[in-house]
Amino acid sequence: MSTPLPLLKSLQESVKRAADQQVGPGMHSGLQDALNSARAVDPEQREEFRRLVARIVPDVESPTGAGQLAIWLGSSVEAGCPAEATASPLVDAFLRWSRQLVTTEAAEDPAADEDQVIGLQMLGQALVAHVSSDQALRTSIGACSELQSELDRIEHLTPGAWWLRGLLLQRSGTLNIVHLDQKMGIRLSYSNVTNCFHLLTLIQGQLEGALPGARPADAQVMSVAMGETWDEVTDEAWWDYLVVESGALVALDGQQSPESIPSHDGAQVIFVRAASTAGLSWDGGFFAPVLSASPPKVSLDRPLTAAEVSAIASQV
Repeated sequence: MSTPLPLLKSLQESVKRAADQQVGPGMHSGLQDALNSARAVDPEQREEFRRLVARIVPDVESPTGAGQLAIWLGSSVEAGCPAEATASPLVDAFLRWSRQLVTTEAAEDPAADEDQVIGLQMLGQALVAHVSSDQALRTSIGACSELQSELDRIEHLTPGAWWLRGLLLQRSGTLNIVHLDQKMGIRLSYSNVTNCFHLLTLIQGQLEGALPGARPADAQVMSVAMGETWDEVTDEAWWDYLVVESGALVALDGQQSPESIPSHDGAQVIFVRAASTAGLSWDGGFFAPVLSASPPKVSLDRPLTAAEVSAIASQV
C-alpha cells in the first residue's frame, strides 16, 4: 500500500521543523526521530521522500541542520540512490551559508560562526559523495562559476569547501610518454588528479622497468601521493618533462591542471629526456586533498609502437 502524499508532506514538514532546531555537530534526537520516520514510508516511495527532504535543505534555518540532512542524503547516495535527484538543493544550501562567511584581505579573517563552519563541512562532504558518483553531475556542478568562486574564497575556513574544490578540479585522461633520447614510449591512463606535479609522482610510481632511467619510486612518497598516509615529503623529476607549444618543446608546468597537457591524435603527450639541469622537485602539498571517494590512479596500458613514437615525435 502506497503512502498518501499528504502523509509524505507531513513527514517532510516534521523533518524541516527538527532540522531548524539543530545546534552543533551531533544530530539531536528530534531530527533523528524525524528522519527515522522514513521507515514508515512505502519502499517504492522512499525515493520520493528523499527528494522531498532534499527540497527543504536550502530553507533550513540552522546550518548544521542543513548539514545533517545533507549527510543523510549523501549516505543514501553511497548506498546506491541516484545523486542527480538531490544534488542541486545541496549546492543551493552550500551557497546560502558560504555567502554569510566573511573573508578579508587582512592576515586573519574575522572569527566565523562555528555552526556555519560545521554546517558547510557537512554540506561539502555530502556534495563530495554526490559528485564523485556521477561524472555528468561533476561536470555540471563544476560549471557553476559562483560555487567555484565561493570554494576558492572559503576553502581555508572549512574542510568541506577544500574537499569539494579538490574533487571538482580532478581530471582524468589517456597519456603518451615519449622518451626522446631512446625513441620509445608508453601509453598510460590516469584518473582523479588535480595538478601535474601530483600526476608526475604517480607516473614515476609506475615506470620502473618501463622506460630507461626509471628507478624504484620512494615508498613513503607514493604512500602520501595515494592518500594512504600523511607526512612531509618531497619528490623529484627523473627527466626533463616537456610538452609542445607552438611547435616547440617547453617545460611542463607542474602547478597546472593535467588538462593543460597538449594532445596528439586523441591522447595527451609528455616528452621526456635526460635531465639537463638540477632535478625539478616539488613537495607533498601538491598531492592534497586525496579523497577516498575519488582516489587518484595511474595505470600503464601498453608500450607504444615504433610507428606511434615516430608519429608523435614528428610534432617536434
